Amino acid sequence: MRTTRLFLSWYFALLALIFLRGTFGKDFHSFPPTDTPGRVLSLIVEELFCLATAFIFGFAWWVGRRDKASARKWGIAASLLDLLISVAVRVFYYFHWGWLPFMDAERISVIPTLLGIVGLTAFVPRHSKESIDRPLAGK
Repeated sequence: MRTTRLFLSWYFALLALIFLRGTFGKDFHSFPPTDTPGRVLSLIVEELFCLATAFIFGFAWWVGRRDKASARKWGIAASLLDLLISVAVRVFYYFHWGWLPFMDAERISVIPTLLGIVGLTAFVPRHSKESIDRPLAGK
């Protein structure tokens, strides 16, 4: 399981770099100065989302590769975010462009979905048999 967590940590590092590129890789001078306030607000929200996502994935990589005590929590958060993004891409493609582009997105986003599920199973804490068999307090 350690190897799986280490692999996922490096996967989170790759995602952090992708979202950092999404944050700082834009040329804001190419946008016309007559953009509406709604478009500018939309760009700011997009930038903040990419930055927050890059932070979560980057921190999950950092604590995961160093075997910190909080690696499970950050790994679960990054895996859930990975699942959320892959499902959101599918929903967006389906409602925005229809069935055929949705199927193309389905082929592309199956890998992040599977890695998100693997991440959840790898980072969820294991319970011992004694804690499962033990009755609840007060019963």
